[in-house]
Amino acid sequence: MRVTLLILALLVLPAAAGVSYASAPAPLPRRAFLGVVLAPADSAARAAARLAPDQPGVLVQRVLPGSTAERAGIEAGDVMVALDTLTLRTPVQLTQAMARRRAGERATLRWRHAGRPRARTLALASPPSEQGEGWDVEYGEVASRAGRLRTLVTRPRTPGRHPALMLVQGIGTFTVETPLMGVDGYGAIVRDFARRGFVTMRVDKPGCGDSEGGPLRDVDFDTQLDGFRAALATLRSDPAVDPDRILLFGHSMGGAWAPLLAGELPVHGIAVYGTLVRTWTEYMLENDRRQSALGGQSAAAIDSALKVEARVCSYLWSEGLSPGEMARAQPDLAAWVDSSMTNATYYAGSHYRFFQQLAAKNLAAAWANYDGHVLALYGRSDFLSGEEDHALIARIVNQAHPGHARFQAIDGIDHAFRAEATQAASFATWGQPGAPLDDRVVQALRAWSDEVVND
Repeated sequence: MRVTLLILALLVLPAAAGVSYASAPAPLPRRAFLGVVLAPADSAARAAARLAPDQPGVLVQRVLPGSTAERAGIEAGDVMVALDTLTLRTPVQLTQAMARRRAGERATLRWRHAGRPRARTLALASPPSEQGEGWDVEYGEVASRAGRLRTLVTRPRTPGRHPALMLVQGIGTFTVETPLMGVDGYGAIVRDFARRGFVTMRVDKPGCGDSEGGPLRDVDFDTQLDGFRAALATLRSDPAVDPDRILLFGHSMGGAWAPLLAGELPVHGIAVYGTLVRTWTEYMLENDRRQSALGGQSAAAIDSALKVEARVCSYLWSEGLSPGEMARAQPDLAAWVDSSMTNATYYAGSHYRFFQQLAAKNLAAAWANYDGHVLALYGRSDFLSGEEDHALIARIVNQAHPGHARFQAIDGIDHAFRAEATQAASFATWGQPGAPLDDRVVQALRAWSDEVVND
């Protein structure tokens, strides 16, 4: 693919009557929050900071309120040069280093302000906690095979049992805690359901946010599925939740996990957006053709590349060879491994075992066995998934359970719920800020959930 799709201390009390007692495990700690928006330092920023030609540094574009950086005195336009002994050459270095730090740990920050060096050692702050707008937000945790995972639950302030929505996010290393820099698609969906009296559940994957485990790139498909399974089981047992009125929303890869979860733990309905149901090989070949064309490659070049890709899909994803085994068995495919994988191990940011496990799943069978309500949503400016997969989900469900599924396509929305006129426009601006959030996915989910939740 041309674009990465969008991972105990016991306190022993004094013995009484010959019996010793141990406290419960300490709560899952919060992650550290540096609170800066970074970019590579261009020539103007380097000149303003008076950096030597070979001196590293990354530009601070924005400092977030309540953050460690704000407490330290870092300002927009400064250039950060080090975190403890780590010299900073790229923004991702700092992101990766902070992912391993927890709030309360001490760190030394070094930066340049108006050309002068500055440094400060201080305790790392935690990110500000989410605040409900007429509902409560609970930070919890569930145990999974990868470790303890952070859960975020919103609760209405009215008594009784309520319908519930669990968000199953897509692939990628990020937290589902509502972002501080604005409302993303997930945040908009969660807020809309919370506002309408639903309990909502999110769970951070291993190595993301406050969750233990990771790094996520080494966590396979089934282990990530186990984390969602633990969260759904917790949601079903919540005394504030009506277990017969639980809905799942699966976005992107979350739309592959969702029907597998529902096959183990019953839910009333599933909505998906920007996902797949056909085999991983079919998805890969179609997705590469689509993105290669959007990238301006000729039809002849695309055909040649897809012939190689088809062989890779057979050996790597279907037969389950490792990249090294594939390259040794088929030496002409070694060039594909070198150009498409990191360290001959990671594809699109995930371990190759992740995709081998996905390729082994029969998603069509999972959908055919599901007898609840289904909404398959597709934004026609989404270049990372195909419309046919979404229409096919509805056909599969309706063939087995007539009238249970609906397919709905929406013009002018891309994979990230942004307003983009075409797939080409989304492809050209992917990963860049600017395109506004389009709320028609939220509207579609609202209409569908209002219809089915009391059915």
